[in-house]
Amino acid sequence: MYAEVQIIEGGKLVRTQKMKLKMVKEFGNDVIVYENEDGRAVMYFKKKDEYILISVEMA
Repeated sequence: MYAEVQIIEGGKLVRTQKMKLKMVKEFGNDVIVYENEDGRAVMYFKKKDEYILISVEMA
């Protein structure tokens, strides 16, 4: 699947980018973890309907 993913650095939205995602795991009813083509984690928050790339600094 493809989604518009928010890229956040230093707590600020830098840009959004369309990425191909593969589902990894669902946590409860609100959060799903995906993996992009580079192997980086993307979190999807159902309530906010947002995809956010998780950086090493955030993890």
